[in-house]
Order: sequence, then C-alpha cells, then structure tokens
Amino acid sequence: MVKMKACADWFCKWTLRVILGSMAIVMLFWAVSSVINFGFRVARTFGYDPPAYEQQVSRRIAFHNTSDNEGYLYNVSTGEKLLRHVSWIAKPFSGDSLGIFCDGQHRGFFNVFTGKMVIPPVYARAWQFYCDRAAVEQDGQLFFIDRRGAVVANATVPPCDSLVYDSGYWLLRRNGLWAVLTADSLKTVVPFEYSHVNIERDMGIRVSTTKGVSSLLSFDGQTVLQPICIMGVEKLFYDTSKLEREQASCHAYYSSDAPRLYGLMSDKGVVLTAPVYQQIEAISSTLFLCLPQGVMVNDKGEIISNKNMMSEK
Repeated sequence: MVKMKACADWFCKWTLRVILGSMAIVMLFWAVSSVINFGFRVARTFGYDPPAYEQQVSRRIAFHNTSDNEGYLYNVSTGEKLLRHVSWIAKPFSGDSLGIFCDGQHRGFFNVFTGKMVIPPVYARAWQFYCDRAAVEQDGQLFFIDRRGAVVANATVPPCDSLVYDSGYWLLRRNGLWAVLTADSLKTVVPFEYSHVNIERDMGIRVSTTKGVSSLLSFDGQTVLQPICIMGVEKLFYDTSKLEREQASCHAYYSSDAPRLYGLMSDKGVVLTAPVYQQIEAISSTLFLCLPQGVMVNDKGEIISNKNMMSEK
C-alpha cells in the first residue's frame, strides 16, 4: 500500500510538471511572437520591409506580398517599386499581358511585363481577359470591358451569381442553374435551364437537368447530339433457390451524379427507360422493381404493374 501511494504521488507530481511545463512553453512562444510582431511594426515606421512572400510575375517583374496587405510590384533588376498598395495579384492565363490586382477592396488590371497599372482598381469583381474582353462587376452590375477599360457596347452579362471561362465559352450560374455564352460574340447558346454544364472538347456541350438526365448538345446549342449521356452502368442480380445470386438480363445505368437517378438498359446497350428511378431491383431475370415509384418493368422497358396501386387495392 505504501509503494502504491508513493507511485501515485510521483505520477501526480510528474503530470503536474508536464502540464505546467507545456503552459510555460506556450506562453514563451506567445511572448516571443508578440515581441517580433511589435519589432516589425516599429521597424516599418523607419522604412524597413519585413520578410515577405515573393512571387515571380514575369522575367523582370515580381510581386512582394507582405502580411499587412501593403505589397507592391517591382522591377527585379533595379528594385524600383512600380505599383504600390497591392494585397494580391492573379497572373493571366495563356500568356496574356494583363493580370488582376487588388488594393484590398477593389480589383484592377496591370501589365505583367512592365508592372504598371493599366486599368485602375474600381471593380468589386474581375475576371481574366479572354478574346480581348474581361468580365467585371461594378455597383452590382456585370459587364465586359476592353483592354483600355472601356465598356464593350452591347456586351452586358445576364444577372448571375458566378462566372467561369472554359474553352471559348462563358459559363454563368444563377439560382443553381447554368447557362453558356460564346466568348467571342457573347451569344447565348445554352439558357439558364440546367443544373450542370460542361464543355467536352471535340464533342460538344454536356448538360444535366435537375431531374438527373444528362445530354450532349452541339457547340452552338442547336442540335441534340446524344439525348441521354450514360455516365455509369451497374449490374443487377436477383435471388434464386441456389446459393449464389444470378445476373439479370438488363443493367441499371445513370446519366448524372447530381442527382443520381437510374434507368434500365439491355445487355446490348439499348436504353429501355429514362433515368427517373432512385433504385432498381431485379426480381427475376426479366422483371424489375423500380423505386420509389413502385412500378414493375419487364426486359423491354414496359411497365406491367404498379406495386403501390396493387397494395392499395
């Protein structure tokens, strides 16, 4: 008993020392970081720049980003500061000459090869230039501007929540639905009717309805190239008197993941029903229960009975 009590006392003292030691280390780190931050603030008043993140913009231009959002663009060779009061930048895609910068509140554009401002920061949101046009937002209005900052005539953007560029098209999202505009002529090729849109290179525009049906349209949106796009196929099995389950003569396919709804397809790849069911169960080799509608469908896609109606009777 005496040894057990001694061990317990030793363990309590050891635990207390660990806790107090950990607290002391945490307090030490906090004190050191506070002193360093205070030192940087004092040093900045005398013109000293604290260590910061450096980002190469082009061969001669770099971005010096500080923790207080007082970054700047400068010439790597001479050290000359070309654009001050910059909180962040976005380099252009595909070798374009104009990038986006933010002064902490608004967006503007700068030349990545000279480091100088081209369009002042007056926009709440801004997107990269494509086809010599950039989408911007000012005073709640979305519109396109040219490389001088002038508003492009007859090039307004339909009201939307977000805007994405993809392979020569603008993808617009509004209230959960997507539309597609051409980047050069800003012509609407797909209206706000689809829950998902995707530009399939060398194929067309794949669209998905809110009911989970995915289709492939031509690039001008005028022709339906494929009424139902099949994203995946699942085998169906049914119970028998044997130990192992047997595979049915048809498969379940789905056309979209959001939401994932199933249709019935033959073993030769022929679509028998539209993808409107949350679940398909094989009752036999040629008979299938489709839920939650509770309909019975044969291997030809024909509805032969309604389980819910039968149960009510």
